[in-house]
Amino acid sequence: MKIIENNNKAFSNIWEFVEEYLPNYSSRDDVFQEDILFRYLDEDYVCDDDLQWIHNEFGGDKKLVKEELVKIDAAFLKESIKAYYDRNFS
Repeated sequence: MKIIENNNKAFSNIWEFVEEYLPNYSSRDDVFQEDILFRYLDEDYVCDDDLQWIHNEFGGDKKLVKEELVKIDAAFLKESIKAYYDRNFS
């Protein structure tokens, strides 16, 4: 269980970095969509309208949702790293 706890902590640290440096984090539609997809993959609550969107976009296929989350999260991290360097080394 310690490995899972460490992995969750590492993932949380990544998200803290993204929240801090991703431009316009709190008002971005793609951040909101990522949250919906993550909650779906994690089997957390997702409202009916969002479930319909997931069904329309991904056929409800969790593998496709996971692949989309990897793309989105990688893009967020890349953009956050760039913003970090721009802010601290411009």
